[in-house]
Parts: sequence; C-alpha cells; structure tokens
Amino acid sequence: MLVNSLLFENTNLLLIMTIDTQSTLREIADGIRSDVFKSYEALNLLHMIGANASNINDSGFGIFFGRLQLILQEQIILLLAKIFERPDEYPLKSIPAAEKFITENKLEFSQLESKDETVLMLLEKLGYKSSKKDDSVTEVFCKYWQNHIGETKSIRQKIEALRNKVSAHHEKVDDVSILPDISLLEITDLLERAKNFLAIIDSAYLNLVSVDYEGIYFANTESKTASLILKNLLVKAHIINIQKGRESAKNLYE
Repeated sequence: MLVNSLLFENTNLLLIMTIDTQSTLREIADGIRSDVFKSYEALNLLHMIGANASNINDSGFGIFFGRLQLILQEQIILLLAKIFERPDEYPLKSIPAAEKFITENKLEFSQLESKDETVLMLLEKLGYKSSKKDDSVTEVFCKYWQNHIGETKSIRQKIEALRNKVSAHHEKVDDVSILPDISLLEITDLLERAKNFLAIIDSAYLNLVSVDYEGIYFANTESKTASLILKNLLVKAHIINIQKGRESAKNLYE
C-alpha cells in the first residue's frame, strides 16, 4: 500500500506540474498572439492608406495620413522586435521565451503533447518528414524550429537594429539612411513563421484550434476590421468611390 500511495502522490504531483506548465505556456502564447494580431492590424491600415495614397493626397489629407503611416511603421517594428526578443533576466512573452520554456520543461510537455494529423502537418512546414510513429513532438519541434527560425537571422537583426536605433534610441541616429531597409515581404515572412509557431503550440499543447484543415491560421481575421472601417470612412468622405474601396479591401492580410 505504501508503494502504491507514493506512486499515486507522484502521479498527482506530475499532473499539478503539467497543468501549471501548460498554464504558463498559454500565458506566453497569448502575449505572442496579441502582438501578432496588432502587427497585422497595423499592416492592414498601412495597406489601406497606401492603396489610396493618390486620392488621399489630392484631397488634402496627405500630411495627416503620412504621419499615421510613420507611426504604424514604427509600431510594426516594435511589435516584431517584441515577438522575437530573446529572454534575458526578465520574463518575456516572445517566441524565444516560449521555446526556452518548452526546452527546459521537456518532460512535462512530453506528457501534454498531442500528435494528431494537424500537428504533423504543421511540423512538416518546418521541414520535418514523419518517419517514426514514436517520434517525440517536443523533440522534433525544438530541433526543427531552431533550423526554421535560423533562416531569418539577418531579418531579425535588421528589426533589432531599427528598434534600437530609431525607436528606442533615436537620438543616437545621425543619418537614417544608414539603417537597414526591411521589405514588406520580409515582414510578412516573419509573421507567417510566428503564426506557424503559435499554431503548433495551440495544437500540440494547449488543446486550442487556430488552424483550418489545411493548416491555415485563422485567428487574425478580425485584424482587418479597423482597415475596413477606414475604407468606409474614405468612401463616406468622398475621397474614394465604392469600387475603389472594394478593390482596396481585397488584399488585406490576416
């Protein structure tokens, strides 16, 4: 009876630790999710302004919307820097922080992990090819994510440089032209990788559904809302016509 009792207590202890570990990961993931959402919201507002720049300028509102563009661009840089910031002495809600937390708690996450078709499909996006049924999702995820995110090292360095030199320490910049340029393609690539990271976390550990049957992340649909309201505002102010507004709304991001 004593042996059985100890086993029961150890099982309960592991269960408590697992629940606590899952809760902590959920908190980190929700922070990342919020910043990814805000990034897409800012991107969509930039798209709506840029798509109608000529009409806006002709209507005399160019200065206002130009300033708004600068604010949104800086917001995206700060959010991306936050999403990919490496953990130091302070707790962060970033992808590297989540990755570090999973690595440090592999035993607990091995008890939590799900290995359904959705998880395997998402892992394949990282380059994993399922060969063994007993492969640990956690081991595979940690290994392949490192390679996957390593491909973006130069882009993340650009983001960090802009964050440090323009946003955080702008007084130290003498010539803005020396700062690295970041393309829209690079920004959307980083965000796509962030969405894939969240989708794996949700499906493998948090019992959340954030992708469809093709593995497409759908949690950012509402990030279009502010841009669609802006589109309606531009139409009502007779800055653009209804057809132009519809065309502007076709290529919003999520």
